[in-house]
Amino acid sequence: MLFDGAVIGENAVVEHSVIGAGARVDEGALLKGAIVGDRAVVGAHCELRDGLRVWPDVVLPPHGVRFSPDV
Repeated sequence: MLFDGAVIGENAVVEHSVIGAGARVDEGALLKGAIVGDRAVVGAHCELRDGLRVWPDVVLPPHGVRFSPDV
Protein backbone atom coordinates (compact mmCIF):
# COMPACT_ATOMS: atom_id res chain seq x y z
CA MET A 1 0.00 0.00 0.00
CA LEU A 2 1.40 3.37 -1.02
CA PHE A 3 0.08 6.57 0.50
CA ASP A 4 0.04 9.96 -1.23
CA GLY A 5 3.45 11.24 -2.26
CA ALA A 6 5.31 7.98 -1.57
CA VAL A 7 8.24 7.43 -3.92
CA ILE A 8 9.75 4.06 -4.83
CA GLY A 9 13.23 4.12 -6.38
CA GLU A 10 14.47 2.22 -9.40
CA ASN A 11 14.98 -1.52 -8.87
CA ALA A 12 13.46 -1.38 -5.38
CA VAL A 13 11.25 -4.32 -4.43
CA VAL A 14 8.24 -3.61 -2.20
CA GLU A 15 5.97 -6.55 -1.33
CA HIS A 16 3.21 -6.79 1.30
CA SER A 17 4.36 -3.48 2.81
CA VAL A 18 2.91 -0.10 3.75
CA ILE A 19 4.72 3.06 2.62
CA GLY A 20 3.52 6.21 4.38
CA ALA A 21 2.66 9.61 2.92
CA GLY A 22 5.71 11.41 1.58
CA ALA A 23 8.01 8.48 2.41
CA ARG A 24 10.79 7.39 0.08
CA VAL A 25 12.28 3.98 -0.67
CA ASP A 26 15.56 4.46 -2.53
CA GLU A 27 17.00 2.39 -5.37
CA GLY A 28 17.68 -1.27 -4.83
CA ALA A 29 15.99 -1.48 -1.43
CA LEU A 30 14.08 -4.66 -0.53
CA LEU A 31 10.95 -4.43 1.63
CA LYS A 32 8.85 -7.49 2.39
CA GLY A 33 6.22 -7.09 5.08
CA ALA A 34 7.58 -3.75 6.33
CA ILE A 35 5.88 -0.55 7.46
CA VAL A 36 7.48 2.80 6.61
CA GLY A 37 6.09 5.86 8.40
CA ASP A 38 5.20 9.21 6.86
CA ARG A 39 8.16 11.17 5.44
CA ALA A 40 10.66 8.43 6.39
CA VAL A 41 13.49 7.48 4.03
CA VAL A 42 14.75 3.95 3.44
CA GLY A 43 18.22 4.32 1.95
CA ALA A 44 19.51 2.52 -1.11
CA HIS A 45 20.07 -1.22 -0.74
CA CYS A 46 18.50 -1.46 2.72
CA GLU A 47 16.58 -4.65 3.46
CA LEU A 48 13.49 -4.59 5.70
CA ARG A 49 11.52 -7.78 6.38
CA ASP A 50 8.81 -9.39 8.46
CA GLY A 51 7.11 -6.55 10.30
CA LEU A 52 10.05 -4.18 10.65
CA ARG A 53 8.84 -0.63 11.19
CA VAL A 54 10.47 2.66 10.34
CA TRP A 55 8.93 5.48 12.36
CA PRO A 56 7.85 8.77 10.75
CA ASP A 57 10.68 11.14 9.75
CA VAL A 58 13.44 8.54 10.35
CA VAL A 59 16.19 8.34 7.72
CA LEU A 60 17.98 5.02 7.22
CA PRO A 61 21.31 5.49 5.40
CA PRO A 62 22.23 3.46 2.32
CA HIS A 63 23.10 -0.13 3.33
CA GLY A 64 22.06 0.81 6.91
CA VAL A 65 19.90 -2.27 7.54
CA ARG A 66 20.60 -5.59 5.85
CA PHE A 67 20.00 -9.25 6.59
CA SER A 68 21.51 -10.87 3.50
CA PRO A 69 24.56 -10.11 1.35
CA ASP A 70 22.68 -9.95 -1.96
CA VAL A 71 20.80 -6.66 -1.58
